[in-house]
Amino acid sequence: MFFNGYEMEEVPDIVLAYLDAMNIDLKSFSDEFYKNICGAGLKPVLKTIEQAFKRGIWIEIQPF
Repeated sequence: MFFNGYEMEEVPDIVLAYLDAMNIDLKSFSDEFYKNICGAGLKPVLKTIEQAFKRGIWIEIQPF
């Protein structure tokens, strides 16, 4: 199952119950990098990591 980390809050709990692990690409710790290169923000990525951890989902962080 694949979904965008920005959708974490929108994914129903019933789906998350079947999720064993997540690979998350953490491209930078710079919000400026995310805005300029990715057209996104760092905060949603960090929030996704935090929410997955709190739910007990195995997290693998992939460096860029």
